[in-house]
Amino acid sequence: MWRFKLAVLCLVCLFVMPNQAQIQDLLTITVDGGYGGFYRPDHWTPLRVTIQNRGAGIQGRVIVRPETSASGLSNAYSLPVDLPPQTGDDPAVFSDFLYVILDGGDATLRVEFLNEDDGVLISRDVTLRALAPRDALHVVLSESTNLSNPITLDNVHPAGYRGYTIYWQLNNLPDRSGGLDAVNTILFNDINTSDLDDADATFGAVGIQQIEQKAALRAWVLNGGHLIVTGGAAWELTANGLQDMLPFVPQSFQTAQDLTPMAHFAADYETELSGDYFLTVGEIIGDVLLTNAAGDPLIIRRGYGNGTVDYLTVDPNAAPLVNWRNRDKLWFTLATSTQARPNWSYGFSQWDQGTTAMEILPGVTLLPAVMTLIGFLAAYVLLIGPINYFILSRINRQGYAWVTIPFFIGIFSVLAFQLGFQIRGDRVILSRLSVIQTWQDSQQAHVHQLIGLLAPRRNNYTLSMDDGRTRDDEQNDPLGDTRMLRPVGQEVAVGSFVAARTPIEIQQGVSFTAVDFPVDASFIAGFSTNGALARPAIDGLVTVDLSQQETDAMLRLRGSVRNNTEFTLHDPVILARGVVLPLDTSLQPGEQIVFDTNNETSLISEPAVPVSMEYARDTDDVVMILSNMVPYSSRPTVFSYDNVLSILGSNPDNPASFTAKAQNASDEFRRRQAFLQSFIRDQYGSTARGNSVYLIGWTDQAPYTETVPNELTRTVDTTLYIVELAVQYDTPQRSEIVITEDQFTWVSIDRTNAPNAGVIRVDVPASAEIVFRFTPLPGSVLDEVNALDIIYNRRDSRVASTFEIWNWEAAEWEVFTIMDADRMTFDDPARFLGPLNAVQIRATPRGDGGNLTIDRIGIEQRGNFTG
Repeated sequence: MWRFKLAVLCLVCLFVMPNQAQIQDLLTITVDGGYGGFYRPDHWTPLRVTIQNRGAGIQGRVIVRPETSASGLSNAYSLPVDLPPQTGDDPAVFSDFLYVILDGGDATLRVEFLNEDDGVLISRDVTLRALAPRDALHVVLSESTNLSNPITLDNVHPAGYRGYTIYWQLNNLPDRSGGLDAVNTILFNDINTSDLDDADATFGAVGIQQIEQKAALRAWVLNGGHLIVTGGAAWELTANGLQDMLPFVPQSFQTAQDLTPMAHFAADYETELSGDYFLTVGEIIGDVLLTNAAGDPLIIRRGYGNGTVDYLTVDPNAAPLVNWRNRDKLWFTLATSTQARPNWSYGFSQWDQGTTAMEILPGVTLLPAVMTLIGFLAAYVLLIGPINYFILSRINRQGYAWVTIPFFIGIFSVLAFQLGFQIRGDRVILSRLSVIQTWQDSQQAHVHQLIGLLAPRRNNYTLSMDDGRTRDDEQNDPLGDTRMLRPVGQEVAVGSFVAARTPIEIQQGVSFTAVDFPVDASFIAGFSTNGALARPAIDGLVTVDLSQQETDAMLRLRGSVRNNTEFTLHDPVILARGVVLPLDTSLQPGEQIVFDTNNETSLISEPAVPVSMEYARDTDDVVMILSNMVPYSSRPTVFSYDNVLSILGSNPDNPASFTAKAQNASDEFRRRQAFLQSFIRDQYGSTARGNSVYLIGWTDQAPYTETVPNELTRTVDTTLYIVELAVQYDTPQRSEIVITEDQFTWVSIDRTNAPNAGVIRVDVPASAEIVFRFTPLPGSVLDEVNALDIIYNRRDSRVASTFEIWNWEAAEWEVFTIMDADRMTFDDPARFLGPLNAVQIRATPRGDGGNLTIDRIGIEQRGNFTG
């Protein structure tokens, strides 16, 4: 008998194993991993997976899972695959993005193609290197044939960190905005972007992806990305698919001479960029940053949401720029002069605070009331004690107590179980917290979201992001449910019966779904999402009166806000740089509220704004230090270092009032506070509001719906709206304007022996070399600068100190001594003004070899706008 079984087994192996091998021979898989082999920890990382099939049709899924990959991957991520059979001589091709989250460290991922029975058909390993928190990542998309001197932005990074340039083609561009969150800059040069043109895209599988790529790029810029597009001879093809985001409508080109002004713009005052070049001409929409000697625009800029778009009317890969040795300084000037990016735009980073927010459920009672428990216990004691004894005494059967007592205990146990089940209910509770950012120059909004699933009983659950939104093919609208779903942290909240590190599989496709994950009774499984949605109809117009803007002056804002949605905006607050103005009433549907600070709101003194490259979204202790930096000085210098206080309606210059409010806070207030602290981190003491004005408000309606199959659900919703308002300036023509220090951005040029040094609480040891560049925000670059103030607030002002200012004309440092004052004024500052009125300062160690502590370094400029 055993010989017969062995023969059957051999026959099965002869037929099955060759068939499996034949399938593998007909398949090939390639993976373009991350960003040129790099990834940013705790960010979505795109994997471009391409499978070719030369055999019969196959269905299955591509998956990356912890059990077959190296450490650093906490969950599994999969993508459905439907490969048709080969037709003719060409193989059938599947190519799509799989997105993963990695925790840190260099990682080797195994990308597997599984069949419907979870058998591995083919796999490919890809190794990725982790970026440091403030390493800069730049993407160049170009079809240029110049391989000897390609465009590189490797020198664009904060001091102490590195910059990396990677080179993509259009098919590498992710189709979800989260796949670009790790990128600082994207540059398009000499590449055909026509496929990204919404009007020309077709709605086949490839056409849909092209539209999604364009939508992802737009969402990335709106949320704070820096987009650079170049012109020159290939101006038309390069601009075709990007036109609706550009600050310039290119129409033709002409020949021009002399690009020396561009060298000066990059702080290169020695090079003459002479010779003929192609100059793109057209209609100007944004602001002209630079012109040539003939007045033709060379660089045009626009703010787009939280981001910045620059258009160069020349080709940096053509003469005379192609061989310019300081070309990298041009990119550095552009990257460090963008508009301020608000701290709330970087997404979630404090997962413990996010978990706390999800666990606070206003209006939901998970435990019975104290009096109910006391009454239940009293009834239990009375029944098994006095009442039981009284009944048995009346019937003269005291000996039956050994039967009646267990009987009553059993009855009460059943009642207790039923009571607990009734209190807990049979519905899954979704605790949803959302922050929605909108901008006055876009019909698209951006959402970051926390979703907690509270289980009524121990079970496996599935959570899907498909809320039924579909594309509008006639309008080429890609805004379906674009959210990307990820588990919060590395663990799912489960009890002792289920392993606490059970990986969750995130299935990706048209929508993201967390599949069949375990949650114990009364525990919460946390997730976060991010994506784009249509802009809600909330807007307003604000006039900023600059006529009285002086140091320590009042900033007058007057304007109105209108709510044209169907929901009420509760606890509205107006925020601007140094200004917190709570509105008195809720903003009802269809209502308009007019406001005027009327010189009653004083400016809160804030330091300069760090450029976005200086912002570190990470979980290490360094970031915690940066997020809580406040000056040690006992002098009356107030910092608005907490956007959380402002959004909750408290003025940061009076934290005691907030403390009193928090001590008597409702569950909703505590939920809001924890939620805000999960994604707002005011590093280096700056709220980073820049020159924008915002309306902040809360609702109890979520922007999306989710699906939990085979379960009844109820929701607890908290939604924060951050609405950028349209701003116009009332600028006096002949009055002198003060550009205060919070209207400058800063970037570190050198941090030798002073890692992570910023412009507040700077410790300068004897061996340190610390250099900062300060650049006025867009809209704050004076046409004429009459005076320059250097703010140098030291811990011990009784000791004379020296500092140095860079002389751009002479290319050397000038040394100055400051005595017992906190600032020094220069009435003839021209030699200290670089590109866009930038100023560079070097902090100098003490002459006696001791350490110097500087509470604050800053810049102020006084002058005029002549235009």
